[in-house]
Amino acid sequence: MVVRFTLLVLLSTAFFVSVSSHAATCPASTENISNVTQCTVEGSASNIQLNFLSGFNSISSTSSQGGNNGTTVGEQRRLAFIKAAETLADQIVSATPIIVDASFSALECDANSAVLGSAGATTHQAFNGSPHPKILADTFYPISLINSIAQFDIAEEVADIEADFNQNLGNSNCLSNSMWYYGFDTPPSNQYISFTSVLTHEMTHGLGFASLANPLTGEKAMIGDESGNFAGYLDDIFSTFLYSITNNRTWSDPLMSDTGRRTSAKSYNGLAWSGGHVNSQAVGVLADGFIDNDGDSTFSAGDCALMYTPNPVESGSSISHFTDDAYPNELMEPRDTGDTDNLGLALYLLQDIGWETQPSASSYLKTTGCGAYPDESTITQSNSETLDLVVEGLSNEFTYELQDKNGDPVETILTKNGQTINIPYPDSGEFAGEYTLTLTDGAETISINIIRPLRLVWSATNFMDNHDVQTLTIEGGAAGTQYTIEQSPVQSLAVFVENTETQTATAKADSLRFNPAIFKIESSNHTEIETLKLTVSSSDKYPAAKLENASIYPSREYSLHIRDSENKPLSGVSVRLSDSAFFEKLNLETNYTSDQDGNVNFYLPDSGRNVIATIISRNSETRLATLNPSFTDQTIYFEASRSQIESPAFGSSGGGSLPMWLLILFGFLGLPKLRYLSQP
Repeated sequence: MVVRFTLLVLLSTAFFVSVSSHAATCPASTENISNVTQCTVEGSASNIQLNFLSGFNSISSTSSQGGNNGTTVGEQRRLAFIKAAETLADQIVSATPIIVDASFSALECDANSAVLGSAGATTHQAFNGSPHPKILADTFYPISLINSIAQFDIAEEVADIEADFNQNLGNSNCLSNSMWYYGFDTPPSNQYISFTSVLTHEMTHGLGFASLANPLTGEKAMIGDESGNFAGYLDDIFSTFLYSITNNRTWSDPLMSDTGRRTSAKSYNGLAWSGGHVNSQAVGVLADGFIDNDGDSTFSAGDCALMYTPNPVESGSSISHFTDDAYPNELMEPRDTGDTDNLGLALYLLQDIGWETQPSASSYLKTTGCGAYPDESTITQSNSETLDLVVEGLSNEFTYELQDKNGDPVETILTKNGQTINIPYPDSGEFAGEYTLTLTDGAETISINIIRPLRLVWSATNFMDNHDVQTLTIEGGAAGTQYTIEQSPVQSLAVFVENTETQTATAKADSLRFNPAIFKIESSNHTEIETLKLTVSSSDKYPAAKLENASIYPSREYSLHIRDSENKPLSGVSVRLSDSAFFEKLNLETNYTSDQDGNVNFYLPDSGRNVIATIISRNSETRLATLNPSFTDQTIYFEASRSQIESPAFGSSGGGSLPMWLLILFGFLGLPKLRYLSQP
C-alpha cells in the first residue's frame, strides 16, 4: 500500500478564517444511501465531509455483505466510506469539518501486485513564528491538524485530504484473483481486500501519519519562496518523532545529517518512533515489531515501536508506516491487515503529532531516547548518572512526592524545573533502594517506581587467572548491610573478605565511600576463556545487582629485558602496550617502566590476539616488539646507553673539530629508526 503526498511549500504566517460546511448529513453506515455526491458524517468528536468525486455511482447490483446493506456497488462503496469516517469522527477531535475528496482511478498494478489506495493531506503549512502554542515554528503540519489546533479553517471549504483507490482491482493483469470487499467485518478469505480498512488507513495518512522527508536522500521537506524558488529545508511534525537507533537521535536533531536519515530509512529495524503516547500505550500490547531496550522479550516501559525501513527503500511506504513485523497486526502497516474499525497504535501516534482525541491522551514520563513510562511503570536509574524525566500531559502546576520503600518522604534528592524532574546520584552515603514517585495534577496522578541499584565497582571488568588479586566493591547500601555473592558456574572464583574465604561481606560505616563492602577475588586455574555470571544480593533489602557475561581469561607472564649495545641494563625505559580498548575493558595497565635491572614483567590475557609493545628509551629511541604466546621473553637492544648521551667525552685535540663519534651520534638522532626486532 503506497501513499501519495502533495506538499505545497508555503512558509508564511496565515490568518485563520472561520468556515462551516453545508453538505447534507450522511445516514448511518448501517442504513441505505441515495446516489449523493457529498455528505457529512457527524461523529461525537468531529465532522467529516465526504466528497464522492468518481467511482461511487456504479449501479451494478450486489447483495448485502458484512453489515453493508447497499444494493449496488456504488452504494456499498459510499456506505463503506461512511463506516470508515465514523471510526475517525468518533475519535479525532476537530472543531472544523475535515473534508475528504475521494476517487476511483487506474492506480499502478500488475498480475502479482497492486497499489490499493493512495492518500495524503492536500497541503501542509509551516510558519516563521508559531501562530499557536501547540504548533512548532518552522515545522510542516498537515492542513487538517492546523485547523484542529487553531479551531479555524485556513482554506475555506477546500479539501483537507485527497484519496484515490484502485478501480481495476480484480481485473486481468491487476491482481485478478483479488477483489474489493465492502463488508464491515473481516473479509471471508485472502481473496478479498477490505475496502473499509483501506479507507481508514488512507484517511489516517491524510491526518498526518506520513513523513515528508525523502527516504532515498535523507533530505527534509523542501520549501520555496513566494516565487516558487527553492529556499531550503524544514522539518515536518511526523518526522520529528522518527528516531535513529544507531545515531541515538531524532531526525530533527541538528546533529542528524542527511546521511544518517538516509541510512536509518533503509536500516530494517533501525528506525523507531520516539513519541511517548505510542510507546506508553504499546506496553503489554506489541509482542513483536519493537526495540527491546530492557531485554525482557516483551514490550515494557522504555521500549520503542519500530517503523517500516526495508532495504531497498520503498517509495511511498518506507518510514511512513509501522513495521510489518508488528504483532498483533496494526492498521498502519504497509500491507493490508484487514482491520476495519480499530486505529490501534495509530490513534496514539496522532496524539503524538498534536491531535486531540477521544479517549483523551494519557500522561507519561519520558527519559532521553525513544521510550516512555506510563503510570505504574518502573524506571531503573543507571549507576552514577542523573535521571532526567520529562513530564508529558500534566500542567506546570503539578506537584510531586518521592517516598522510599518504607513510605518515608525523600524529596531532597530531586529537583523540579518546569516539566522536568532531575534525580542525581549523591556524592556520598546511601543511595540504593526502591522509590515511588507520585505526580499529581488536579484529579490526575502518575505513580512511577524508581529503582536505584547498588553500584558494583570492579578492579577489573573481566578477571584473569594468575593475575593480581581483583576486588569487587559494593557501594550505595546502608552501613551494616550484609551482601552475599553467588556465581554461575559455582566456585569459578575464590572469594575472600580480609584473609578468609567467604561468600558474605558487610558494608562498612564509611559514608564518604558510599559504605563499601569489599570482596577480594582470585580466579582458579583456567586453560580456556570462561564466561560466568555474578549476583550480589542482600536478602530483600535492595534489588539484586548482577554482572552478566563476565569473562575469565587464562593469563601468561611476559618479560622484556632492555639492554644497550654493550648488553648493559637500561633502567627508566618506557614500555607502552597497544590494544588500549581491550585493555581498558580489562582495566589493565598499559604503561610500564624498566627497573634498575632493565626488566619489565607483566601478565597478559591469552585472548588469541597479538599485542605490540612500543619501547622508548630515555633519549627517545624507539623499538617495537610483538607479544604473543610464542614470544613471552624477549631482549630489546638500544644502540647507546643513557650515560654515554648524558656525559659525552670530548677529545683533547682536534683543532676545534667535533669528534667523529659525536657527528655520528648527531646523525643518528636526526634520523631515528623504527624497526621490528628479530625474535630470539
